[in-house]
Amino acid sequence: MNRPHIAIIGAGFGGVYVARLLIPYVKSGLIDVTIINRTNHFLFTPLLHEVATGGLSPTSVTEPLREIFEGTQIQVIQGEIEYVDVSKKKIGLGLCEINYDFVVMATGAESNFYGISGTEEHALSLKSLSDAVKIRSAVIDAFEKACLLKNPIERSRALSFVVVGGGATGVEVAGELTEFVFSTAKRYYQGKNDCTARDISVTLINSSEEVLGLFHPSLRRRAKLVLSEKGVLLRLGVKVKAINKNNIVLEGGESIGFGVVIWTAGVKVNLPEFRDRKLKLISGRVLVNSKLMVASEENLFALGDGSAFLDEKSGEPIPMFAQVTVAQAKVVARNLMALIRGEELDDFKYRRKGDLVSLGQWFALGDIFGIRMSGRFTWWLWRTIYLFKFISWRKRLKIVFEWTINIFYPRDITKLN
Repeated sequence: MNRPHIAIIGAGFGGVYVARLLIPYVKSGLIDVTIINRTNHFLFTPLLHEVATGGLSPTSVTEPLREIFEGTQIQVIQGEIEYVDVSKKKIGLGLCEINYDFVVMATGAESNFYGISGTEEHALSLKSLSDAVKIRSAVIDAFEKACLLKNPIERSRALSFVVVGGGATGVEVAGELTEFVFSTAKRYYQGKNDCTARDISVTLINSSEEVLGLFHPSLRRRAKLVLSEKGVLLRLGVKVKAINKNNIVLEGGESIGFGVVIWTAGVKVNLPEFRDRKLKLISGRVLVNSKLMVASEENLFALGDGSAFLDEKSGEPIPMFAQVTVAQAKVVARNLMALIRGEELDDFKYRRKGDLVSLGQWFALGDIFGIRMSGRFTWWLWRTIYLFKFISWRKRLKIVFEWTINIFYPRDITKLN
């Protein structure tokens, strides 16, 4: 019997959760499922900023796909997709073609530099494990370089760290980065050629007058206060015009020198080539309908950061959070089986349960079902919720061990590349 073949492109939260929900149907022989991903692992992206700032080791935020799906009969392929041919229902890889009946696009998103001059060449993004490793290495290199500089102006430029983007990722990076550079790194490098805290700066640039635009105004104010108390210089309501080798040019002509600049200001869908279709994009993401299908394509689903599901009230794409992707995965899995069985499809309904964001060790803020909170308990809640989103207990225990060690010891300054 020819079983319907479902190809899942991407193994982030969307792809992995859809595949896990389909395991019973694979085991019962109703369908075949193949996951295609660039890497051989699932990456827990919400904790990438801790890898970038020495709080976690890189392998702590990854889980091998073949380990996750061992014994499930789900096929895993590591490879780069060259094209998708919708009319022929084929996916082209470097060494072969794969036939499919249904495609689930869970490709995630990549950094969007908006065509700003020099940004792609000189700014570091934070969307992959290698990105996090590069940021960590760049920060360490900046301190190593500063120790050799005699000129205090050059030393201050080398130790100037700039984060562009005031969303959740930018705020979390800035919060963790201040602890990394003002506590851990300064501890090991101060006194070497007068490399002191006076030389170090962390700046957060955002085009809006606020940070955490999706949060309640009281939480935005709290975030700005906490960041300022931690030593972050807030440059709000300004836009980046260009990034050169050693300085950021703002609209209006002001220039900010930097040693390391981290870009978290926007994303766009990470799409393979579609040979015979032009997919409609909204804000750089693939537009989907209420069933989470790409418009007019009955056998093509999309979910996660790379998809744009429009909110009924605002008409804008809903936020790119892991909780949203996990909820979408349930609807995609149900609708795939409904299509196969000839049943009615479900609509995805966006319900915002709440949001949490950390601002370094021991502090987080959030809004859970309308209850606004901040402080140490919120930080513990944030970590607990993320901990149980990992697939295996082995990985959860490893994370708990590393977090416990971090309470008593400084962050790791090992350069990894």
